[in-house]
Amino acid sequence: MSDDLVLLYVTMPDKSAAKTLAAKIIEAKLAACVNILPAGLSLYQWEGQIEEEEEIYMLVKTGKNKAKATRDFILNHHPYEVPCVLGLPIDQNISAQSYIGWLKTSLK
Repeated sequence: MSDDLVLLYVTMPDKSAAKTLAAKIIEAKLAACVNILPAGLSLYQWEGQIEEEEEIYMLVKTGKNKAKATRDFILNHHPYEVPCVLGLPIDQNISAQSYIGWLKTSLK
């Protein structure tokens, strides 16, 4: 459906990079809201080595009809070689309806 909503989970190297990308996403009208969460520790394997990095987390709230464009925008503006961008559907049946309404209105 065109009014389906999606949450994109994105990791960023630091708060400054997250704020810059979030502002660009909002300015491009690709999302209604971006939450920037404090740093957390990420452990992952890269080129055969276990890596450990502090990362900032972004929650990008957008519509399914804008999700691919938003993903592509993030990939084109992200500093990582292999950015983490994961799309998660938003279950509108168990979400706060007033907030869902605001999201939908903001995405028009």
